[in-house]
Amino acid sequence: MDDDESRAGAPRGMLAELKDLALSPAMSVWGSSVDRALRHIPRPSGPARAYASGRDSLRALIFGAGPAIGWGVTSHDLALPGAFARALSASTGRGADVDLAADPDLCISSALQSMLSMQLWRYDVIVMVLGVNDATRLTSLDTWKQKLDELVAGVEEATSSGTKVVVTGIHPIRSIPTFDSVLGTVADQHATAMNEITEQACARSQRATFAPLTSITAVNTKRHREPAAYTHWADEIVRVIPAGPNDVLRVPRDPHRPSAVDEPAHEANRQRALDRMALDARPNVRLDRVVSIAQRALGTASALFTVIDGDRQWHKARSGVDMTEIARKDAFCDFTIRTREGMVVCDAREDPRFRDKPYVTGEPFIRFYAGYPIESPTGERIGALCVFDSKPREESDVDMVYLRELARLAQRELERDDDELSVDGR
Repeated sequence: MDDDESRAGAPRGMLAELKDLALSPAMSVWGSSVDRALRHIPRPSGPARAYASGRDSLRALIFGAGPAIGWGVTSHDLALPGAFARALSASTGRGADVDLAADPDLCISSALQSMLSMQLWRYDVIVMVLGVNDATRLTSLDTWKQKLDELVAGVEEATSSGTKVVVTGIHPIRSIPTFDSVLGTVADQHATAMNEITEQACARSQRATFAPLTSITAVNTKRHREPAAYTHWADEIVRVIPAGPNDVLRVPRDPHRPSAVDEPAHEANRQRALDRMALDARPNVRLDRVVSIAQRALGTASALFTVIDGDRQWHKARSGVDMTEIARKDAFCDFTIRTREGMVVCDAREDPRFRDKPYVTGEPFIRFYAGYPIESPTGERIGALCVFDSKPREESDVDMVYLRELARLAQRELERDDDELSVDGR
């Protein structure tokens, strides 16, 4: 840019800032009225997670505000988490577990601190949905650029080199019914400038990718937002995620690879999460049913919901077996919680990890074992749903996708218990 262009550009930038400053009080009042209107809009409740069936599941996080909230629908399965889980699974041929961390009031100024409070190392994909609140509040473009650069750098530093990071654009503001007004046009113009900055920030980054979110024509104009909008946005996000033939999203993991649970700090976090849940204080008949279904459906002699607690494994629910706990050092499930994908042992007598274990050489003479990890509400692997038998099997005979679904059902029961405790105050 030459000197004439610089001199011409500076006044325009100054005028834009003065215009935003003059409009800020009106935008603030307008924003407050919009916030009041949004209180009456349906939004999802319950555990902020969604799943798509499949082996070797990918773990994803959706973080942010706006479309991340799920305005207009009443379940996370119909909102962005469910739509993204299905789109990611369809794209990769693998299962998908999607966590949601959403705050309707989130702005760029607090985003980094919120992100770094989570265990970002657990995720294969992180999607950040930001900007609607900053657009309606006319956050300065300089602040948006600075804070966004800090956020992207902080997330990249806190994740592995294989983690995919996606930053979405701000969808058209006036496509939101409560924002469809003259001041919504002002916010829309500001969002357009913010989107340009976001796209440039992602281009400078080594791992972040920009995903523009476009609007979709509503079929039912009386609804704030339809499930089809979330499906549309999920497809747009998945479309920009790079995944080559040797990419982590395409190549199955080594099931025997040690995971982060082996590290002392992560084991301490895992134990703290388990202690907060106080599982041994609350029997759960619904979990007993899940374990019984696992035993019958997979045709084994026994099934357990195990909890790895300190140096012991104790059994929250059991079917076909009487023992209530064993030493952790003798437990198959201690290996299962070191995986994200579950574990199958076709013949324990032929496996050097297990052939000398007391429950292989003695009662109940375990030969076959299959287990899938159970997570706490904050994502630590605290135990497993497992089935086992005294007869060996081929791995192809084991429906691990079904075992995973049952494990997820058991996990939701734990989350429901946790919600009931919070409500009752016990």
